[in-house]
Amino acid sequence: MKKDDIYAKPMDPLPSFSFNEKVADVFDDMISRSVPCYKETQMLIANSALNFYQEGTTIYDLGCSTGETLKTISQLSSKINKMIGIDYSLPMIEKAKIKCKDISNIRFVYDDVLNIKFENTSVVILNYLLQFMTIPKRVELLINIKESLLPNGAVVIFEKIVSKNFKNDFINIHELFKEQQGYSKMEIKQKREALENVLVPLTYEENKKLIQDAGFTKVEKCFQYLNFCGIMCS
Repeated sequence: MKKDDIYAKPMDPLPSFSFNEKVADVFDDMISRSVPCYKETQMLIANSALNFYQEGTTIYDLGCSTGETLKTISQLSSKINKMIGIDYSLPMIEKAKIKCKDISNIRFVYDDVLNIKFENTSVVILNYLLQFMTIPKRVELLINIKESLLPNGAVVIFEKIVSKNFKNDFINIHELFKEQQGYSKMEIKQKREALENVLVPLTYEENKKLIQDAGFTKVEKCFQYLNFCGIMCS
């Protein structure tokens, strides 16, 4: 795993964050050192997928990045009919194909998730995806998923959220966590600034309303660590 040192040197001007080749190259290290409980939440997502999976159907991972989630699911069960990972970053898709080249029931597609026609799906995963989309596009995607999801299927969503009462405190504690993972204050500051207006988080309540407005009647938080939240809906 290549170490993330993208923001280790001062940048002037500082480019906006994007899922380019440089980020894809270090993404696995970046996310494991930036998102608290990342390995544990990967297992939670995978086990949730196995719980709701219906035999002969398809699992979709939207914003699949390097394919780690689908790889984790495949390691836990050999009974999944088909899994499809979608990402609009070609470098991420290329990394995912390499990572999962020996797993025959996983296919990766380079495309905008809004272009996808979901077929025969019982599980859809959105792992830190909605936060990078405009609000209208989030709603459009959620409606598309709801209209395509089989009865008793489920969607598992993980998002960075905004705390109503401890916003700055959660940010400060999270940045302390990143320092403890080896990031310098300069790296943390530059990445935070690069993500401004690129990653736009909502509160849990705002996310829940978007999901309900899309037609989901069962919406419940299944995980939270500071400003990182897992939501299960059906």
